Amino acid sequence: MTTVVTTSPGFGKVGRVPEILEQNGWEFIRCIDTDLPDGGMSDYLDRMEYLVVGLVPARADVITNAPRLRAILKHGVAVDNIDIAAATARGIPVLNTAGAKSVEQMDLMVCEDIASLVNGGCPDRVINREVYDTSRSKQ
Repeated sequence: MTTVVTTSPGFGKVGRVPEILEQNGWEFIRCIDTDLPDGGMSDYLDRMEYLVVGLVPARADVITNAPRLRAILKHGVAVDNIDIAAATARGIPVLNTAGAKSVEQMDLMVCEDIASLVNGGCPDRVINREVYDTSRSKQ
């Protein structure tokens, strides 16, 4: 089972991102407890493959101790709360949502990045028809 962990309270709140991931056999976990240094990610390090970073940072200890981690995606623009050196040392790509003007656009961009990383191809059909409900977008 592929596991997506997010530290973004907004990721997947618009559209059907969590629902579609789960329908396809993926696990979607939200770790947004700001009282914990890692938001709760330490409970999921052994199975986290994709980390969608929001408010809670992706520190070196998280990146180093997540053996299945394949990519880090920023639900936002700046990557200052991601330890780029730790990701680089492990060969893990870090992607952001530069140019996004709304939460909906950020969700779409993150989903496209995940689909491209998984399938190595164009994710438009999956994203636009199944994951992202454009009728709910404000943009």
